[in-house]
Amino acid sequence: MDFFSCRAELRLIARTTLDAVANGIVLTQADLPHRLPRGNYRLFFLDDDDWFAPDTSERLIRVGDEDVAVFPLLRLDVPLLTFIRQWTFLSPVIGLPNRFSHRYQTNNYALHPRICVPETLSAMSDHMSASDAADRLGLRDVYHETLLSVTNKSPASASVIIRILEEETRFRSHVAAFVATLRGLMLPPHARWLREPIARTAELFARALG
Repeated sequence: MDFFSCRAELRLIARTTLDAVANGIVLTQADLPHRLPRGNYRLFFLDDDDWFAPDTSERLIRVGDEDVAVFPLLRLDVPLLTFIRQWTFLSPVIGLPNRFSHRYQTNNYALHPRICVPETLSAMSDHMSASDAADRLGLRDVYHETLLSVTNKSPASASVIIRILEEETRFRSHVAAFVATLRGLMLPPHARWLREPIARTAELFARALG
């Protein structure tokens, strides 16, 4: 299986999760800020292999008037981690818990419409620059113990593939571990929506192993 075919399949898997989000709209960065909806919405930034829960819109109705709503983030990797800002008995952890390394982690922060103006959107589009920009702009966050999004750090993601391509044995070992991690995962009730995309992802990389 070639890299581009694999990436195309990962994109389809991710898009299936996005299409299942009621009242969800997917925009490109070129669309911003011209095609933003009117009214009460929240804007997430995401890559083409990121997943979102089907009830994301329903859960966002419950957030308040904060500038940025922040959520835990599941990272599919070896090992599999849930990034949390703070640990409580309510934290929806799948795999191992891990503290945020920045104020925001990849795709787990949602902007209020009032800050979706050109200069802020540009500064907030990447989670690392967004963390610095939020400090500079004095934005107010509220952290919610609700798992809405997944970052898929598969063997074909940019940050992983650069580590494992040095030798075939190391590559095959990591891919096999990734497949085993996904297939051995026990999902809690609130994350049952993950079963299908996880199964499809595991099957994709099992095929890549040959």
